[in-house]
Amino acid sequence: MISERGKHLVLSCLGYFLYGILLFAFFVYLNFPYEQVRHHLLNSLGRRGGDLQVDISQISPALPLSFAFRDLQVARRDADQPVPLLQIQEMRTRPQLLPLLHGKAGVRFHAVLYGGEISGEAELSLWGNGARRLSVQAQLQELNLQRYTPLSLLYKITPRGTLAGEISLSAPLQRWIEGEGEAVLTIKGGSLEGITVFHIPLPPLEYDELYSELSLAQKRLRINKLRLQGRQINAGIDGKILLNDPLETSTLDLTVRLRIAGALEQQFAPLRALLKGRRDRRGFLSFHIRGSLQRPRLSL
Repeated sequence: MISERGKHLVLSCLGYFLYGILLFAFFVYLNFPYEQVRHHLLNSLGRRGGDLQVDISQISPALPLSFAFRDLQVARRDADQPVPLLQIQEMRTRPQLLPLLHGKAGVRFHAVLYGGEISGEAELSLWGNGARRLSVQAQLQELNLQRYTPLSLLYKITPRGTLAGEISLSAPLQRWIEGEGEAVLTIKGGSLEGITVFHIPLPPLEYDELYSELSLAQKRLRINKLRLQGRQINAGIDGKILLNDPLETSTLDLTVRLRIAGALEQQFAPLRALLKGRRDRRGFLSFHIRGSLQRPRLSL
């Protein structure tokens, strides 16, 4: 039998031992060579990134037991002047232990970008090559689309509005079109400038709200619901996009219902002429869009 004094001594030694381990781990966590990790990470991404270039300004520890990535940027490497496809002011990641029991690396993340935030969880399977999968669940809050410049730089389209919503995706690593997922997205107070449809330049489209429900499965991006509401324009789009690689060759099968009013109706005169006789009792023009993303084709 161990005396009470002996038990107290054993517990005290065990407590000091655990305290020493925690103190050592915390010391390593604070003094880890994060700059070397940053260089190694960038070199690895540079070799595997293909035509994408990744840059991270700084990696540092953050509480509670997380890591902070500052000024993270993803750009197209093959452009004459690299165009930033994604710019994150700061992203914090916190490793999760439970997914390790299932052979996955998991993190929780929170990113500050474009005047808003994205937070969620991501898991990556640790075993296999072609079978490795990435799963992401994310919540988007108050993203300012006007700050997202790639659309205007690459396609001369200027979006405005505030984006929010939820996205979930599970897909083979580097083959997202073969995955499964869903998205519910809302843009409020939005507009689009610089759109050309069937070689017809459209005037700036201003709307109060754009609401969409999307799903991805078997290389099909299904638009379950897309509704655009504004004072001078109302539209709805339903259908699917059969995804291919490269993405611009993806085929379209969409049904569009469009109603325009006021001054905007005169500006849409060329499109109305093409769709003469396609207006229903509520004043909606109805047509189909087929072809590919690169060469869409209007079909009555």
